[in-house]
Amino acid sequence: TVIDGGSLTSDDRIFDIANLGMLSITGVTLALGQSSNTAGLRNGGAVRIQNGGQLDLDTSAVVGNATGRAGNGGAIYYSSTAHGSITNSVITVNTADNDTGGVYLQATSTSVPGGKVTVTNTIIVNNTDGAGNVSDVYAGTNRTFTSGGYNRLGNAATGFTHNVNGDYIKPSGTT
Repeated sequence: TVIDGGSLTSDDRIFDIANLGMLSITGVTLALGQSSNTAGLRNGGAVRIQNGGQLDLDTSAVVGNATGRAGNGGAIYYSSTAHGSITNSVITVNTADNDTGGVYLQATSTSVPGGKVTVTNTIIVNNTDGAGNVSDVYAGTNRTFTSGGYNRLGNAATGFTHNVNGDYIKPSGTT
């Protein structure tokens, strides 16, 4: 099943999970979502998970999505207390106008625990930021990814270590 965001209203991401909302996606391709250029709506080209919300993505692909002007997380944007899991999936060829074309975890303060995002047996590569740099995963201050193992990433982020748990992180400067 393919959900083609190109057929949605202009400047509209595919899914917007409201505060405390929950969405499980299995066996679906999310393609061509585009978040708005309006301030406050720019993040998450395919999916934005708001505070306390949860996204569980399994055996799916997130491909060819983009943020609005100055947006973060071309594929998926987890706000500071959002949480979930990404398993057996591929996230590629997404673009963020500002930072991190792949999966972006918004920073949080030390007084508010950040939501946990576990990534397992997933490929997150060839996503770019607004400057055209490879930018696949990002964990803001006081946020971390949890590796369930066997991931392939185009860049390093807190929670992933090259050659630990079967994770592979592409070395800087290689093509």
